[in-house]
Formats: sequence, structure tokens, C-alpha cells
Amino acid sequence: MSEDKFVKTIGIDFDGVIHQYNGWCDVVNDPIPGAFEAIRELCEGFAVFIHCARNPHPTAGAGGLLAIPAWFKKHELGIPAYCDSDYPGHFWNRQGLLLVTNRKFPAVAYIDDRGIRFENWEQTIADLNFHINRPSRYRA
Repeated sequence: MSEDKFVKTIGIDFDGVIHQYNGWCDVVNDPIPGAFEAIRELCEGFAVFIHCARNPHPTAGAGGLLAIPAWFKKHELGIPAYCDSDYPGHFWNRQGLLLVTNRKFPAVAYIDDRGIRFENWEQTIADLNFHINRPSRYRA
């Protein structure tokens, strides 16, 4: 699909959402069950990018951002993926190709295992405190 056609974009975090993750590790664990099926479905209607805080430098090896496209191929995602931490665009709007990046582009939604949905600050702090098991002065 052409990059100039308007499509909505979804951003998906890699570790803990696609790749099984229990703290820092190389990109060697199995996919989270259902992740690839969901990505394939999302790619039918959206441009999808994968964002990750992993080191983008080539010396990072199996623990770095550059290892992710090969991991997708090894586990047979079936959608081409490439890594570009220096992608020059301001948006990702290309369907059928996954961009793996350490940047967070504008999107209609972000899927992340550590996200807190913002509605207002009182609710956000209460939700954060609940997730990190800290008492809150706010009442939700």
C-alpha cells in the first residue's frame, strides 16, 4: 500500500506485549500467545509500528533493537519487518510492513503492558498507585 494514502496507525510495544519478557533479556523468548494473530489482523486495517526501548546500536547484538525483525522472521510472523531508529518521517502510515523503532509516532492507539490510560490526573495517579501497589491520597 502506498505511503501517501491516509491510514490510521497503531503502535505496539515489543517486550511484554509481543515478546515474553520478565526483565532484561536478549530477544530469544517465544511470542506471547495470540500476539502474531492480533498483529496480522491489525495489519489488515492499520499501519502498525513496533516500538521498543532496546538499544538501537549494532553492537547491542541479540539484546538490541536490530534483533527484532530477525526474531519476527524466525517465528514466522509472515509480515515483513524492518528496523529503523532513524526513520525520517513524522508518521508511519504504511500498511503491510512493520517498522521496528525506538520512536513513538502519532497513533490512534498504543498497545503497551505498562501503560496507564489518561483521563484526568486524579484518576491517573490512582491507577498508577494501584498498579505499583502504593497507597494513594486520591480516591478513584
